[in-house]
Amino acid sequence: VRMPPVLLTSHGGDLYGLRGGLLPRIKGWVLKRACRVTVVSRGMRKVAQGFGVPAERVRVMPMGVDFHGRFIPDAQCVRNPDELLFVGRLVEKKGLHHLLRVLPKLAKDHPGLRLTVAGYGPELEPLRELAGHLGVSTRVEFIGAVAQDALPALYRRAALFVAPFIEAASGDREGLGLVLLEAAGCGCPVVAGRVDAVEDVLDRRADASCLFEPGNEAELYDRIRFALKFSETANAQALALRERLQSRFDWQRVAAGYADSLSELSDAAGLEPDRHSH
Repeated sequence: VRMPPVLLTSHGGDLYGLRGGLLPRIKGWVLKRACRVTVVSRGMRKVAQGFGVPAERVRVMPMGVDFHGRFIPDAQCVRNPDELLFVGRLVEKKGLHHLLRVLPKLAKDHPGLRLTVAGYGPELEPLRELAGHLGVSTRVEFIGAVAQDALPALYRRAALFVAPFIEAASGDREGLGLVLLEAAGCGCPVVAGRVDAVEDVLDRRADASCLFEPGNEAELYDRIRFALKFSETANAQALALRERLQSRFDWQRVAAGYADSLSELSDAAGLEPDRHSH
């Protein structure tokens, strides 16, 4: 029986993590047997090729964001100049502990500063304890997991979205940083740790004021302080970033790319794809 072609998609954790024992060999076995491998950022492409996957079989196909129906700016919403926002699973690679550590110093410049944390995960309690130890518990609100349709309101009201990404001890790291796209879609200024994947979203030169070396808390403090101090500039940069990103990351464009890849594989295998499912 002839096996149908297989398209394998990796979002990051599966490719970067799972390093112990036989797991790397298993990953390599699976990757090399896929007819095509799609990854969500250029940095991941290099990792996939490192497992022996031929370059022509690996394509960079990022996840998408609804830039036209959901993650859009709202001129009626007024940004809170004292609110920082974090959205993401509470795990090591998100780097939230670094953001908490710079809050005491930031609060000296901005006495009313607050941080909203939207997300849930295994580091919730350790992060709460860290906030208490640092004396910023009253400045940090952990609101738990938030539904997709409720996220735009958070992005529209915050002065700044902070994504302090790092590489975890296990090797796990961001595959793309979809939250950056969501924030930018709503016109929210962003600051992010410069892990490889982020460079598919933020440009090293054009967005230099938004980037900092992962884990460098002095740089993180400087980037946040600059964005809060020059809020009009930060807001204008955010809208310009949105314009650059929507042509590459809008849902419709991304969906069309996956549909084309599936059709190519089906045609090569002599199969008749169900094009209505696209």
